[in-house]
Amino acid sequence: MEEEYNAQQLSEFLELAAKYLEDEGMEFVSDEQHLDPNNPEDVAKFIAIAFAEHGDLPTKTNPRQVATNTPGDSKNSRGPWQIHVPSWKNLLEQYDIFDNYEDIKTALDKPELNAIAAVIIAQQGASEYRGEFFN
Repeated sequence: MEEEYNAQQLSEFLELAAKYLEDEGMEFVSDEQHLDPNNPEDVAKFIAIAFAEHGDLPTKTNPRQVATNTPGDSKNSRGPWQIHVPSWKNLLEQYDIFDNYEDIKTALDKPELNAIAAVIIAQQGASEYRGEFFN
């Protein structure tokens, strides 16, 4: 059975991600191109993204308001935030926290690590990396 995560759980994963990344020296930016996991408005956007990734495509809704760990995009997108591995693998592999796993896909199946990846990606801005992610 797939795991499901509600808004409160997603918020807690983001809180843990923020603490870990701050301890690693990351300083968060919050503006039109970046999402900051310490900014309540940005946390709401993070959660909306996770819910949108797991919504019903024909109706563009997620009436149950949950995100899951169901792999998407031919199993290339992983976890609650559906991190697209081919687009982000090189960036994420620069972070030691993903080293203890067989591969990046396995790591991203853990919601706590998926949240860390989502925050790392959200701090890249809307430049080169994001253009590849949001075609």
